[in-house]
Amino acid sequence: MTTPNDRSDELPDDLSRNEPRAAEGTGPADPLEVEVQKALADYMNKCDSGEVLDRKEFIRQHPELGGELADLLSVADWIEDLAGPRVADLAKS
Repeated sequence: MTTPNDRSDELPDDLSRNEPRAAEGTGPADPLEVEVQKALADYMNKCDSGEVLDRKEFIRQHPELGGELADLLSVADWIEDLAGPRVADLAKS
């Protein structure tokens, strides 16, 4: 039986490195979009590791990203709310 982990060698190199990329067939990623994706990934990774961040301060640190970063963080909150608590969080309580 094949598990998802057994198939990691089938991923294209850019996916296995978690690097932002443009949608297939659209050409190179927009540099601003890449920066937004990097900032979002940085924020989410820090939150996932337990770091408590001030969202407004984080957004202020990236003024060049405008409201797009704030919008994506709001969408990320919405998705997490839909998903419910993580198993690891339930085990802690």
